[in-house]
Amino acid sequence: MVKDKVIYDIDEIKRISREIDAITGVIDDDKREELKLKYPGFRSLNMLIKSHNKKFGGNKPSVKNTNKKNHSKANFKSINKKNQSKANAEFKKKLGKINHFIDDDERIKLNPKNYENFNRLINIQNNGFIKKEQSEILKEFNSTLRKSTEIIDEKEIENFKIKYTKDYHDFFTSLNMEKSINKFNRDLKKKQNAEIVSILRNKYSSLNEPISKQAVSDLISKYPDGECGILIKKYNKQYFNNKYRKTEEDVFYLNDYIRKDDWDYFDSQRVNTSKEILKYKDRVSKFINKFTDEIIGFTEDFANYGVEDNIERIFLVSIPSSTAQRNKHSSMKKTIKIIEDNYKKGLIDCDKEIINFSDALVRVEDVKTAHMNTDDRPKYNDHIRTIKFNNEEKYDFENGVFLVLDDITTTGTIMRACGDILRTNNIEEDKIYKLVIAATK
Repeated sequence: MVKDKVIYDIDEIKRISREIDAITGVIDDDKREELKLKYPGFRSLNMLIKSHNKKFGGNKPSVKNTNKKNHSKANFKSINKKNQSKANAEFKKKLGKINHFIDDDERIKLNPKNYENFNRLINIQNNGFIKKEQSEILKEFNSTLRKSTEIIDEKEIENFKIKYTKDYHDFFTSLNMEKSINKFNRDLKKKQNAEIVSILRNKYSSLNEPISKQAVSDLISKYPDGECGILIKKYNKQYFNNKYRKTEEDVFYLNDYIRKDDWDYFDSQRVNTSKEILKYKDRVSKFINKFTDEIIGFTEDFANYGVEDNIERIFLVSIPSSTAQRNKHSSMKKTIKIIEDNYKKGLIDCDKEIINFSDALVRVEDVKTAHMNTDDRPKYNDHIRTIKFNNEEKYDFENGVFLVLDDITTTGTIMRACGDILRTNNIEEDKIYKLVIAATK
């Protein structure tokens, strides 16, 4: 079927020509198609469009592109340089009145035809705004750090993140704020620690006394973010180790013990102390009280300065006597009972629980006794064979330490054996401490 030909007279041609001339700007492909549909079969249409586009610096119309962005790009480039410069100047002037970040919604309003060059100008403006705001934020952030006198905790860090993370830019990340905060916290701790150490050196350098609870409270109040607890604990541990002596067998001792055969060769004070210790062994009340007070003093220092903060209880263990009969009336067991009673009355200054565990080690078979002659003493294996561990009370040893007590140590054999017996019963080695009233010289 042959389509009917559309015939346009001269008046219609003139009217179409005037309509095309009235169009502002280049006639793009979409408009061209619209005109073709409106005036089908009008052979002069392409010629009139071409003539019109030449007036606006346009080239031969490109093949229709379905990609709107490329189409807009080609459209904008078709504007002659003079018109483009003018358009840019007007757009820059419009942008100059804007003093905020231009988001996508506003971008569409400013540049509805999505001209690439206008988008570039918007991007430049946005980047400049971010750079300026970034400088102001950094100045504000650094000022906040300089004024801060306390550690910035996780909650405050989160507040910084919220404050400095905008919809259009994450200033918290781009300015490495978390890294700066961590450095600030480290520097503040370092500064406060240096001041704490200086105070400790000036006031407590002699290690003659521990740092009191009140002094600890004052230091923590003054330096809340310094490592007060760690530094003071370290100092007090040094004080404790400086105050109490140890044998080669790693046993704490409070006095020197001089054998009777050697009394003529030592000073009277140590000889008298040795005589008093023998009376302690003979269960003389006066000397039981005297040396019990010394052990209480050690126990308080031990609880407060000698063990870690996570320790909750101290088990007082008595070295068993050589015979079951002697063990029933052991002076050390009586000492432990006095300490237990004083603790229950609140007369012992420590925040650990003190437990009477004097029957933890039981002599199941008698061994010979020889205080004066080392060669006649029971050997290590004798003690291992005849001493057994007893926990009838079913104590929970978690977060606890054992303080093994004896009156005199000479070779340290029985202390070593008792320590090994505790270890074979699942007591950790670093939870076993040993103390004697005196070590033989």
